[in-house]
Amino acid sequence: MNPFQLIGIALFACLIVTQVSRMIRRRSIPRSSLAWLSVWTAGIVSLFAPDEMTRIARALGVNRGADLLLYVSVLCGLLIAFVIYTRMRQTDRQITLIVRQLALSTAEIPVDFASAGGESFEEFGIDGAGYVEEAGDAFFGSTFGDEASSQVLKADLDER
Repeated sequence: MNPFQLIGIALFACLIVTQVSRMIRRRSIPRSSLAWLSVWTAGIVSLFAPDEMTRIARALGVNRGADLLLYVSVLCGLLIAFVIYTRMRQTDRQITLIVRQLALSTAEIPVDFASAGGESFEEFGIDGAGYVEEAGDAFFGSTFGDEASSQVLKADLDER
């Protein structure tokens, strides 16, 4: 066994111990933990028996086991990047909805509005909640990407 194999096996063993301890302390999702454990175990097996990786690679149409590991790693990396991107977009949408709801629910009408030339609040379509009805309808219809989220937020604001 060469030094690279020893270092690799030690690294994978540390990763396995870390993942098992996370599972015991319930700090990870079981399905995710099992997936990572299988990856780390496959890494140890590939270091112990590199000829087996070459045999599996050839069965899959790849010449070398190292090439198979590289291809699988790149595909997994792309998958992980896509999942992270999707979750970040979802989180951004949720934050945007929360901030909009907070801004609309805490908006205040200036006290000196009537003295600045406005005769009444009603002539501008401003209700007691502090936002313009017509502008609110235009806002909800055009700004939100998905109609369901805008309807939920608008219904929530209408209740107030």
